[in-house]
Amino acid sequence: MILNETSIAEIKKRMVRYPRRKSAILPAITVAYRQVGHLNGELYREISQII
Repeated sequence: MILNETSIAEIKKRMVRYPRRKSAILPAITVAYRQVGHLNGELYREISQII
């Protein structure tokens, strides 16, 4: 698991703003990028499991 609990909570908080969960993908990627500093396949998979 790459993302910490704070980032996961932030992604879930942002998801409620959108009528469809998948619409929150860009905000989720932004949160992940701010924590890790780069994006990769493993990070994308983790985000997809959260969303």
